[in-house]
Amino acid sequence: MLPFIAGIAVGAGAVYAYNNSDKVKEKLDSGITKTKENLEELKTKVDVEKIKSKIAETKECIKNKTKTNKEEVKEDTEIKEKEDTNDKKD
Repeated sequence: MLPFIAGIAVGAGAVYAYNNSDKVKEKLDSGITKTKENLEELKTKVDVEKIKSKIAETKECIKNKTKTNKEEVKEDTEIKEKEDTNDKKD
């Protein structure tokens, strides 16, 4: 029963859109135009280069932290190996 009702609703919408295609096209065009205007306005408000530089800085920071963490793990491993070697000698 539900698919039948959904089919009627979709069909009615298609008939309405077909009969009023000029109005639908006008609304769609005006919506697209407004969206483009808002996008251009947003681009002027937001400094894209500043955001790109912040992203680059964040990437670099993450890379440095990863390298630092790897070095710390390596140092910890070396220390443990030395301790294990010393314990075996005793």
